[in-house]
Amino acid sequence: MKIKHLLSFRFNRCLVLIPASFLLLSCSSNYQLLCPFGAHKGEIQQFDKSYWESTKKNPLKSDKQVVMECNTQSDAEKERLSSAYIQLCKAGHLDTGNRLFVEKIFSDPNYSRAVSGMMNAKMPKKESAESQLKWSVAHSDNPDSFKEYCGYYVKKDADKRSSTLLGLNVEGFRSEIFNQCMVKNHMMKIVPTKSFRKCNNISW
Repeated sequence: MKIKHLLSFRFNRCLVLIPASFLLLSCSSNYQLLCPFGAHKGEIQQFDKSYWESTKKNPLKSDKQVVMECNTQSDAEKERLSSAYIQLCKAGHLDTGNRLFVEKIFSDPNYSRAVSGMMNAKMPKKESAESQLKWSVAHSDNPDSFKEYCGYYVKKDADKRSSTLLGLNVEGFRSEIFNQCMVKNHMMKIVPTKSFRKCNNISW
């Protein structure tokens, strides 16, 4: 009976000491994460904290000035593309100025992929700027699909158009214009990284 009581006492004490030991370990100095089943380390990119930095030692313009100039340029090009889409949506065709602008866009693979959202694919070559612009939105030759996307875009206020599919194309083009402008001005995008240490889960 005494032996049984002694074993029971030791077992209960172990149940208390084991979680207590983990608690003490987890409260150790420097707030280090202690993992009974091991851990793994890594790094994650913090795109929301990215910034641009000049690759030149003594640039003629400050980083802030280059960013402002590229923003102005990309905003202007964005408005031109938006106007071309709206004209095509409402009139069904492009005037000479918009047609030449659209042809110039689709002659550059980087711009055409950005406008269509097809970053890893090659856009089919169409017979006219109008057809090319329509295909960039609908990804098909179905005229009804383009009319539907036009309706969403035209009806919204200018500051809310980016939430539409056609608006995403325009924003993609703006982003590409901005990035190329920054590169031409010898700017490099810096994406900070953050280290992490994560406990391994129990594997059965």
